[in-house]
Amino acid sequence: MKKSVLSILGLFYVILLNAQELNQGDLAPTFKKTSNEERIIELSSIDSELILLDFWAGWCGPCIKTIKSTLKPIYEKYRRSQLEIVGISYDKTTAKWHKSISKYGLSWIHIYDDDYDLYKKYHIEDIPTYYLVDKQGRIVKGNILSSDLEKVIDAFFQQR
Repeated sequence: MKKSVLSILGLFYVILLNAQELNQGDLAPTFKKTSNEERIIELSSIDSELILLDFWAGWCGPCIKTIKSTLKPIYEKYRRSQLEIVGISYDKTTAKWHKSISKYGLSWIHIYDDDYDLYKKYHIEDIPTYYLVDKQGRIVKGNILSSDLEKVIDAFFQQR
């Protein structure tokens, strides 16, 4: 019994060592996923000054509220050359994912994280969660509160 407990504790220790947080300046975990428009999307191929990764789901009330009140206006303000948004869905099925994109009129890039690979790589525990990535693929800021998104994005572009 003692050996089992020690083995389990050892396993948790290994998991904790491998669960490194992503910090400002770190290279953002890359991806290659299919979009809702059947295009292959890679983080490195997005040609924009700043990329907002939006971890969301159509059933998530706070996600939809932020999309309507903050993401849509920010996207209109900065346009694709300056800011691209990549919505990374946590919906249960692709049908629900497509329905949400259509229902809310979301015109930016959307990918479906069917294997939750990106949720693991970015250590996502709650949604909505937002990460900003610069043109060089480095994290500008992560785990941004919905209420701080516009302020953080505006500050990024004011420094340029």
